[in-house]
Amino acid sequence: MSAASAAARGRAAAERLMTDACQIRTPPILRFNPTTKANDIIGGDELVYAGVCRIRPRDVQESEREAGDSPVSTWAYVVSIPFGAQHNGTPYLPAVDQVVTVTASADPTLVGQRLRARQVIQGTHITARRMVCEVYGG
Repeated sequence: MSAASAAARGRAAAERLMTDACQIRTPPILRFNPTTKANDIIGGDELVYAGVCRIRPRDVQESEREAGDSPVSTWAYVVSIPFGAQHNGTPYLPAVDQVVTVTASADPTLVGQRLRARQVIQGTHITARRMVCEVYGG
């Protein structure tokens, strides 16, 4: 079996595990509105993918990082979409800072969850497009 055929079989197997659904959007471009004292979306926020996905925790424990003087706990997730995903008829490669919204899941607590891509995993014989994400509150 060649590496290419093994990758093709792996991609089909990976896609069978994608029982959730999500939308992926470009990050919104915000501008502060001094009148309303809130941010207005002035661009971005373009839908670049809608379809099946798989969401799993990256680790079995949360991680901590500093935010100012206080530690902040975050959970990392891996979001996988089909290797052959398309946007406007061309191959789609997720990008850092894009926002994933879970639209359907076997885990009802994930539905509506928003995640921000922090890392995009690429490789020659990968079986899915994968993003390491964290919970996004924006």
